[in-house]
Amino acid sequence: MFSTITAAPAKQSVGETISVLSGRLSSATLLEDRRAAILGLRSFAKEYPASVASGALRSLIGSLGNDGEDVDTVKVVLETLLMLFSPNEDSPEASEEIALWLADEFTQRQENIGILLGLLATDDFYSRLYSLQLLSAILAARPERTEESMLDAPLSIPRIVAMLDDRREAIRNEVVALLTSLTLESVVIQNSVAFESAFERVFNIMNEEGGLLDGGRTVEDCLIFLANLLRLNAPNQSMFREMGFNAQLGRLLETAYRGQDEGGEPGVAPWALAQRNRNIYALLAVIRLFLVPGAVGTSQNQGAFLKDRVLENALQLAFTLGIEVPIKSEALTTCADMIRGNARLQESFAGLQILSPLPTPAPEERPPINGVHKVFVIDGLLDLTLAVRDVRLFDMRYAALTNILTALLEPPEETANPTTKALAMAVTEGDESTGEEVVTGIQTITAHLLSSIQRSDDVRVLVGYLMLLLCWLFEDLDGTNDFLGEASNVQGLIQAAVQNPNGDVVVQGLSTMLLGVIYEFSTKDSPVPRATLREIMLSRMGRDRYIDKMAKLRSHPLMRDFEVTGQKLDAAADHIQPDVFFDEHFVEFFKDNYSRIVRAIDRDPGLELSVVANGVQKGISRELVDSLRTQLEDKERALQEAQVEKASLSQQLGQEQADHRRTKESNSMEKSRTKEMLDSLRSKLETRDRDLQNTEFARAATAKQLSQVQLELQQARAEMASLKTVNEGLQKAHSEEMASAEATLRTRELEWQRQLESTRKTADTEMERVRRRSEAEKADLKATISRLEVDLMKAHKATSGAEAECAELRSQLQTSARKASEMEKGIEAAQAGSRGEQERLQGQLRKAEDERKAVQGELDDLLMVFADLEEKATRYEERLTALGQSISDGEEGDEDEGGDERADKGDDDASGADLSEEDGWQDANPDEDVEDEVAVISLVDDRVFPNALQMIEHCKANHSLDFLAIRDRLGLDFHGTVKLINFIRQRVHEGAPLPPEITPEHLQDDGLLKPVLDDDGLILCLDDLPGPPEPPGIPLDQAAGHESPDVASLLQKNAELQAELELLSKQFSNYRLAVQQTLDQRWGDDVDADAEGTVPGVGPGRADLAGARKAKDDSDYYFESYAHNEIHETMLKDTVRTDAYRDFIYQNKDLFEGKVVLDVGCGTGILSMFCAKAGAKQVIAVDRSDIIDKARENIFNNGLQQTIVCLKGTVEDVMLPVAQVDIIVSEWMGYCLLYEAMLPSILWARDKYLKPGGLLVPSHASLWVAPVHDPEFVSEHITFWRHVYGFDMKAMQKDIYVDARVQVMPASALCGRAHPFRLLDLHTVAVEDLAFQVPWQSRVSGTVQSLEGFLVWFDTFFARSRDDPSILADTTAADWVSARPDRTAFTTGPFGQETHWKQGLLLVEPRDGMDGGAGGEGEEVADAGLAADSVLAGEITYAAPYKTSRGYNITVTWGESERAQETEKRSQTWRLH
Repeated sequence: MFSTITAAPAKQSVGETISVLSGRLSSATLLEDRRAAILGLRSFAKEYPASVASGALRSLIGSLGNDGEDVDTVKVVLETLLMLFSPNEDSPEASEEIALWLADEFTQRQENIGILLGLLATDDFYSRLYSLQLLSAILAARPERTEESMLDAPLSIPRIVAMLDDRREAIRNEVVALLTSLTLESVVIQNSVAFESAFERVFNIMNEEGGLLDGGRTVEDCLIFLANLLRLNAPNQSMFREMGFNAQLGRLLETAYRGQDEGGEPGVAPWALAQRNRNIYALLAVIRLFLVPGAVGTSQNQGAFLKDRVLENALQLAFTLGIEVPIKSEALTTCADMIRGNARLQESFAGLQILSPLPTPAPEERPPINGVHKVFVIDGLLDLTLAVRDVRLFDMRYAALTNILTALLEPPEETANPTTKALAMAVTEGDESTGEEVVTGIQTITAHLLSSIQRSDDVRVLVGYLMLLLCWLFEDLDGTNDFLGEASNVQGLIQAAVQNPNGDVVVQGLSTMLLGVIYEFSTKDSPVPRATLREIMLSRMGRDRYIDKMAKLRSHPLMRDFEVTGQKLDAAADHIQPDVFFDEHFVEFFKDNYSRIVRAIDRDPGLELSVVANGVQKGISRELVDSLRTQLEDKERALQEAQVEKASLSQQLGQEQADHRRTKESNSMEKSRTKEMLDSLRSKLETRDRDLQNTEFARAATAKQLSQVQLELQQARAEMASLKTVNEGLQKAHSEEMASAEATLRTRELEWQRQLESTRKTADTEMERVRRRSEAEKADLKATISRLEVDLMKAHKATSGAEAECAELRSQLQTSARKASEMEKGIEAAQAGSRGEQERLQGQLRKAEDERKAVQGELDDLLMVFADLEEKATRYEERLTALGQSISDGEEGDEDEGGDERADKGDDDASGADLSEEDGWQDANPDEDVEDEVAVISLVDDRVFPNALQMIEHCKANHSLDFLAIRDRLGLDFHGTVKLINFIRQRVHEGAPLPPEITPEHLQDDGLLKPVLDDDGLILCLDDLPGPPEPPGIPLDQAAGHESPDVASLLQKNAELQAELELLSKQFSNYRLAVQQTLDQRWGDDVDADAEGTVPGVGPGRADLAGARKAKDDSDYYFESYAHNEIHETMLKDTVRTDAYRDFIYQNKDLFEGKVVLDVGCGTGILSMFCAKAGAKQVIAVDRSDIIDKARENIFNNGLQQTIVCLKGTVEDVMLPVAQVDIIVSEWMGYCLLYEAMLPSILWARDKYLKPGGLLVPSHASLWVAPVHDPEFVSEHITFWRHVYGFDMKAMQKDIYVDARVQVMPASALCGRAHPFRLLDLHTVAVEDLAFQVPWQSRVSGTVQSLEGFLVWFDTFFARSRDDPSILADTTAADWVSARPDRTAFTTGPFGQETHWKQGLLLVEPRDGMDGGAGGEGEEVADAGLAADSVLAGEITYAAPYKTSRGYNITVTWGESERAQETEKRSQTWRLH
């Protein structure tokens, strides 16, 4: 079967394979195919980089952009590109040009750099690492282009610097390496990197790595990176200094020598010790970058280093045992730079103390401190320089001498010091007065020099003598003459220069230079005349040898390479003197004067120099001779130049004359051509004129046609106007018909309302009569029972008689209830009679329905009151049972007849069914547990408690309202206690304060028996409250065995309770049956009384009215709304809000540094993270919503979990980990400032947790109001509903004037001056202050046709202190901030930038005859408009409704103050629920 295969297939070459893979990469549509092609190319990238790059480079880069979401593909592509930058060394295609080519592909296309920078934003490890390595490779190949691309790419520098915070060491170290290379040259990039908090991040990395002692190569790289940012960069150095990082340098230096001993730390590996030394050396190098001589900020940096103890720590490092000598030397050099040229720092420096460098200090020195001998720094430096003989400490001695001591002793300016030379000349040997020969210092030094040369002493000693003589004799004629005073000195120098037995080039060269200096500054009057000296030098040495010796000295490595050769001890050569011969001052002297001394041998002996010494000029002024000679040469040169210029001008003149002739000829020719062109243009102009005339004729004809069209248009408009007049007439007739119909409707409504009111009054009168009769009969019954106190049997008989009377009372109550039922039926009949009218008039039907609901509510309230009576009867029955009294069969029968179908329960169940005195009647499901837990709402706020006792304790502790004390003081019974509860709730509901002392007069109104809250939990739980204190007596268990008056009182109380129980049970059963029948008739319900799960006489859905319903806390809905992202996105995008909090926190970091902060309602955690970034020690974030889970994740993702603690729950419920906090931060503001009622929680947290003197952020808020006139808004949003595609949708206008609108209004809509009506200081405001009534006024800015409403907004202030006096009631946010730019505040009003709070628009409801401001018949004068400069005045009230505990009712009264005698003030209430 294989016979058809004749040969093996041809092998594919490498180039063909790469070509195929490149084509597949560029054309493949599936990700897997592209990834397979990239893997193939990667296998060839190391060996064949040129082939892969030429065929697939752009496809590889494109794959990074197209497949960037697939991390595996990105990883393979980046690995391939990195291989192309670093191919194998033995690759046949390896070349440096490949890297340049690859770098050009990236840098010449900005989008390619953008792709790499975009990969840095991902969290994938390899994407970040390889992208950083690739950027480093591109930067190494094309540094300048890469830097430009980085600067052009948006957010490139911040994105790279931010990765210094990456917790993965490989990525972090790669970022450090990239930034080090990137900041090597570009000052712009250096500044940009420093601005992104690079200094702080670098110090954090070094601290994490263990600092100088324990840190590895990463610490060294960080220091090199810092050096790049600071080298010759004054702005960055200033930023570094002002941000306090100098102290960080001091602390790092301090760690370098703390704990070190002479032998160093035991057990440290050699490589670790070497890395430690490199780290310390790098840190010292960074410090020296701040101390460049002559730089702008050097003086300030020196002062900062002294203040932050950098100088002191560097000095201690230099003298600490256990530190290697090179480090000590560098530390001394650094200290010298810190004090150089700064006299004040030098004085402070001289006062420092160091460890004595001498092993055994002198006995006269001060005793050791803590076993350590310390000396002043100057003494220590001199001891180190002069007394220490150890060769190993040469570098330290050299640094101390050449750096610090030189810096201390050098004059302010580098000028010659003739005074010093004169003092040196005065030092002599021998007493002239005794006849001894006087020998000067120069003669002595010269003698020592010559004798040392003969003895072949150490070359360093000879060089020292020669350097001293050279510097001394230069430009010193007297010193030169003193040297020449001994003739043998010249011969000895020539011998040392020419015939030196050591043959040392340095000594020969310096001796030759000394001879040149002597000759240069000698004169004809010298002991050895100038001419004679020159002859001796030429004869003994010769000119060529003189120049050769000087040239060899200059080219000697010790002189030539002095700047690049470290003048230090060679550590490899043990106990050998260091190769240090010169200092930098002499080398500079030699190089500056080398040429002059070399040319001196050629200078004529007759030409002497003029030198000024001590203010006296000596010798002939060479400058004068040279000046005259130069002037002569300049004059000759000027003469020659003048002659050359003359010849040139002559030639130029001839040339210009020839050019003039040629120009004249060309002008004549141009003139003729111009004339021809002019004739041609004239002919064209005539032709155009004729065309224009024809056009004018055509335009006239067109105008005539246009006038005819306009005439026809006018006729059409006239016809349209007539049609419009007819239409207006029809509309007017229609309006009149509608007005008549509405008037008829109102008349019928008023008549029906009067009938309904009359019926209600009749029912109320009958009920009052029945109640009074019942109370009278109750009093008679009590009188009868009191006569039966003597005998217990007579009491029982009296009880039977009372039962008979109760039966009679129940009969009377049934009669009353029956009459009430008939009245209700009469009401229903009246309603049925008016249904025909209601069906024809929609408005009457709607109002009749509202009245029916109102009556139904009143009946429900009455039902609740009588439910109390039933529960009271049950309680009395249980008490009688507990006292051992039996209940009559008649009473039980009455209860059965009343329809109360209770289940047959045992005594235990009966005893456990004790309901409170103030509870509503519970008659829902017979099987339902009576002891279900009820929710009790606080009397003075919207908090909910599980029982009444906790609520009473809360009111007593937080609001100073002792409910039980008031009840006991007034001696209230059940009904009185109900009145007291409803009295307090009604006053709080209306926003009115409670009287200082509640008296019985406040509780006279029987209307207080109507509950303010439906299913009031406090009334349900009254039986759980402790009763009033009673005087001590004999216990009941002792009453049977003792005859005392207390027994009679107990029996009397027992009889009273039983009688009252029977009476109330009968009354309630009859009335309840009547009410239930009435409700069945009105609601049309016909429910079987025996149906399971329902109450007889109560329809489905109404059973909840018969039971104790647990109040629903609308806070649950409030917190649920904050669990979604949309509301938080809106708030975070509100830059006015978020920027204000961020700016205040970041600009006042001193307030937050090291403090404990409480964030109430933290949401996403943004404010908590601001505080943590500002330096807070601990932030406690609290939120009741489920958003707290996402906030906790956000905090973890940003690495702030160690600082921020998240607690879920309300601030009142959670337990904080601290007792007190320093600052409370919260964004609690709602619409119109107080909507959402979050501020009470802030104030609660303030009173419980905030330290005395603590701060609230924000600190103040002010409310503003202004009148609004905007007819366009009314037309678009209100009158719009009257004409919707030809239909009247007036029903949609319902509640449009009742609800406050949250709207953004332009400033032009305001027609009066804004008025501040409330300022809240969060540090002092109380919860009671949040419901208020205050006056307001506004001056109208111009004539206003109609007042459409009022606009309410608020301003928020962030003060640095609790008692900032600059925030007044009329202070606006804009004015407060403009006074000082460092302040923070914002406004939500129409004059500022839009916020998510917008403004609260309160639309004024028009009076009768008005329609949303559109005008119409019946319009009154007060609504006609407002005159210019008139003043609107009134009051504004904020009150919290009960049913919407987080909403507010806003009431505004207003009127024109100038017309107060003519018009009444208007008032309107708006809901903000």
